[in-house]
Amino acid sequence: RTVAVATDATLPGKDYALSLDQAVAVEQIATSGRQLDVLIGPAGTGKSTTMAGLRAAWETEHGAGSVLGLAPSAAAAEVLADELEIDTENTAKWLYEHHQETDKLARIADLKRTLGAPTLSESRRAALRRQIAITEAEITRWRLRAGQLVIVDEASLAGTFALDELVTVARAARAKVLLVGDHAQLSAVEAGGMFAALVRDRDGLAPELT
Repeated sequence: RTVAVATDATLPGKDYALSLDQAVAVEQIATSGRQLDVLIGPAGTGKSTTMAGLRAAWETEHGAGSVLGLAPSAAAAEVLADELEIDTENTAKWLYEHHQETDKLARIADLKRTLGAPTLSESRRAALRRQIAITEAEITRWRLRAGQLVIVDEASLAGTFALDELVTVARAARAKVLLVGDHAQLSAVEAGGMFAALVRDRDGLAPELT
């Protein structure tokens, strides 16, 4: 019902609703039950509009801020942020920050041990608490959570190893990943081709905009 209402309604901040194939794509993705979905959309077919409709449906169910955008380049991430009005990041940057979580957790543990020293002044204790709070906020910012949707735009340009790691992290967090792109487009400079392989694996069942 949530998806039906969202796909019938005017898009947030727009004066138009989804077209039929866009609405069908949103419904297929939002209700598939898969942790990894793909959306095929050559240039000019309305990928951005479809993603905006999906965002509206997803946030209705999972709350504001539950959709995150990633893209293989900073420029593409900036475009995605402007189009969907969501937090977006370069995929490599997101993975780098994710890799820092272990070190940040160790830093928090060290700060808490220092905080336990009985000879500390109150001003020093306050400074340590601020450092702990800042580091915890950084971890939260870069950590996926259950029910979150991660949209990877221009996914045909993303490297296979990066996508594999992202999907592994999302699966552990019980988040969903949507790869959006054109499987006929040139692949990544690094080891790539996974988007096209996933499209083939779906054997015509992947939602496609025309």
